Amino acid sequence: MELDQDHRLPVLQLLPQAQQRKIRALLNYNPETAGGLMSPDFLCLAESTEVRDVLDAVRASKAPPEALAVAFARGDDGRVTGSASMVALVQAPPSERLGSVVRPNPAHVHPDWDLHAVTRKMTDFNLTVAPVMDENHRMVGVITVDDVLEMLLPTGWRRDFGMTSVEE
Repeated sequence: MELDQDHRLPVLQLLPQAQQRKIRALLNYNPETAGGLMSPDFLCLAESTEVRDVLDAVRASKAPPEALAVAFARGDDGRVTGSASMVALVQAPPSERLGSVVRPNPAHVHPDWDLHAVTRKMTDFNLTVAPVMDENHRMVGVITVDDVLEMLLPTGWRRDFGMTSVEE
């Protein structure tokens, strides 16, 4: 969204097909909604997955580390049934099933929610990673607390607080 319309298509066409599909899907959302803020890269596995396999999936995942702080479980119908922090997974016996480690019915947001609704939900439930779910309770992405803070802080805050290497 930071590129003007004339430059988006040429840049998009340079990316691999899988990345193009993800970005095109995200561009369908208003950038100040959960859909526009979310990352489509997350970990959502079957409830029957053993903890050792969940941890292997974390190791193999190309999702951003912030998004991997929580693993989500889904039932046979594809609906999200719970969430488990990495701490809970590391502490669980390796042969335990993901479904028995998760906290059921995780707090979540919907793609059309605005930034303030997302912020309230994440604050109310102390979420560092919020699942973004469609109307059928299936995951479409995750929002990390970093994503929200980036949107809430004023433009140029890194420069204002000496967070860039640019000399003035």
